[in-house]
Amino acid sequence: MVYNNLNLEKCILSYEFIIPFKINKLLYINYMENKLKYRFMLFYFIIFLGFSLSYRFIIKNYMI
Repeated sequence: MVYNNLNLEKCILSYEFIIPFKINKLLYINYMENKLKYRFMLFYFIIFLGFSLSYRFIIKNYMI
């Protein structure tokens, strides 16, 4: 995931003078959106993991 992001960044930097500015801007916006998506996915996964662990703990201790 990290390697892919770095690769995209390199591509954007190398094509900065070849591709027109508008297309370059679109590419960069798309890249940033993907970065945010990954961040939110990770965040929600951590929350879900926490809830599932706490739920298991509650069942073990109070549902005997």
